[in-house]
Amino acid sequence: MMSKPINILKSAAIGILLAGMVAMPASAQFLQLNLHVDSHLSVKESRLLKFKSMPVNSGQQAIEWGSVNMGTLSISVLQYQALYVKFDKPRVLHNVNNDNVTIPDELHARYGYSRRDYKKAQALPDKSVLTVQPNGGGSPWSSIYFFLYGSLNVQDIPAGIYTNHMVLTINYL
Repeated sequence: MMSKPINILKSAAIGILLAGMVAMPASAQFLQLNLHVDSHLSVKESRLLKFKSMPVNSGQQAIEWGSVNMGTLSISVLQYQALYVKFDKPRVLHNVNNDNVTIPDELHARYGYSRRDYKKAQALPDKSVLTVQPNGGGSPWSSIYFFLYGSLNVQDIPAGIYTNHMVLTINYL
């Protein structure tokens, strides 16, 4: 007999709760946020670093810093953006027909914020973190220019085409 009053109390409590919920105005606020961040990294290659034809045993051949033959490329990124830059350069060029025949090289890179004012460019270490400086124009975008130069030591080797790859890796931080 005791269970009947408990059930009545439970039913009354549920009824009061439901009545209170119906009497309260219901309101909800939803916010949907879609955010798309697109990293804008464009690379423009202005000039390849390309050593011309060289005779066998011609010794040290160089494309000097500041030469019209040095390689140049640029990237456009947001001002004050931090970048991790890694420059992997080969130590030798390989003959395309015989990978065991090589030409030693010494390649370098510098970076700056103006192609015309390249003399202010700084040496680019193999690995570094750069903060992009503004280079005028009122835009939030800035350009960094990379200048590539170096030398080859051509000794008594078979004639042919010698090649290798330089890799410039750029990551946003």
